[in-house]
Amino acid sequence: MKIEIAHDMLARKVYQKADADDKTRLKVAGFIHNKYIFYQDTNKLLSNDDLVYISHFDDQIVLSKEEKKFINDSRRKAKIVNTSIWTTVMVVFGALIWLVISNYSAWVSARDSNLQLAKEQANLIETKDSIQQLLDNTMRLENIVAVQDDSIGRSKEQLKKLAMDRKILIIQLQETNEKLKLAYAKIEGEQIDLQKEQVKLEGALKQKIVETKRANQKLTNHQKSLALSQKAQLLMASNNGRPSDTQIKQAFKLARQSWDLFDDNSQAMDVINEIKAAKISKSGSFLDRDVPKYTYTKSQIKSTINKLNSILK
Repeated sequence: MKIEIAHDMLARKVYQKADADDKTRLKVAGFIHNKYIFYQDTNKLLSNDDLVYISHFDDQIVLSKEEKKFINDSRRKAKIVNTSIWTTVMVVFGALIWLVISNYSAWVSARDSNLQLAKEQANLIETKDSIQQLLDNTMRLENIVAVQDDSIGRSKEQLKKLAMDRKILIIQLQETNEKLKLAYAKIEGEQIDLQKEQVKLEGALKQKIVETKRANQKLTNHQKSLALSQKAQLLMASNNGRPSDTQIKQAFKLARQSWDLFDDNSQAMDVINEIKAAKISKSGSFLDRDVPKYTYTKSQIKSTINKLNSILK
């Protein structure tokens, strides 16, 4: 059964005679009509919650061409907002994955360098063992020479030659030892540089993780703020745009919380400014107030909140 609202009196009579399903359709039709009137005054489209609420009744109620366009425009805007939020999430997630991959590559490089360093240290130890063996051989050679000197009388020429060979061997061992010291010092320097680079990479990774957490927190606050400001706007649209004092107080509380979470939320600032027009700017009744002007700064919003805090206790 399709229903069209033509006049308040007629709608009231139809509503009294309708069954439960018809009443639900009437209620949805009235909700859409009120939202469209509010849209004409404020240029505010339907929220995601509004669209979900009316989605099951699209083909069950009769709407004007303007109201249908109003619903389609609202759906397009909601789709754009949802796509933007998911795009932001995917960009942050992709950046985090890139960071993890980059730091893993750096870790692999550092690991390979450490393995190479360990190999060079092992070669160094092996060389030291060879030097020690040479020194031991030299000592044995000296002992042999001493025994031979005591056993047989070598000629002075032979003894001089043996002494010269010994000096040459010692000089060669000293040169080898100096080269090994220089090589060891170079390896130690490279190891220190690698350790510094590893510390720097770990610091960069921690910083990126902190920045990612902050970005996620900001995104969460943005979503919470939008949900609160949408509820506040629905309260201000109650009773065909004539909310009760209790509804105004509740809307102010929600809009203030929304603005505290995300101070660039224009919807929250609109609601606060609308409450200001109702409670501060006009001395007359709420129903006679002028349409609020939506031009203001954050400092003006903060001042308005302070004033409304003392009024809406």
